[in-house]
Amino acid sequence: MSKREVVGQATSHTGNLAVHPDGYDLSICRHLLAYLLRPDEMERERAEPLEADSTTGKTPRTADNLCKSAHQFERANEHDVIPIDFKWGLHHFVNSGFRALHIWCHIKQLGFHCMISTMKKAPKGDGIDEVR
Repeated sequence: MSKREVVGQATSHTGNLAVHPDGYDLSICRHLLAYLLRPDEMERERAEPLEADSTTGKTPRTADNLCKSAHQFERANEHDVIPIDFKWGLHHFVNSGFRALHIWCHIKQLGFHCMISTMKKAPKGDGIDEVR
């Protein structure tokens, strides 16, 4: 099964095929969204214990500790997921609504973790051939 999805490929009235970019399959889109949301959740999990320690007095309330106890970034929030759901809804490969919001809720609110796999290092080639 291909990881790509043909979107909007149709023949015109003159018999020509319109060339449009294709998109990723729904499963790949879901994985990419989960990969986007996972670092945000990891950042929240990192900052929460520091914030609790700073609030309870286990660590001194210095400017550096207060800065570390705050979230440093958030790539996507629930408001960013709504346009993704809208975009997915325009394509034929989605059979139900609010798939992106469902993924967001599973990762952000229920704490499900997608495992981000490490990539294997590609073998180094001999370089570019001189004759092309």
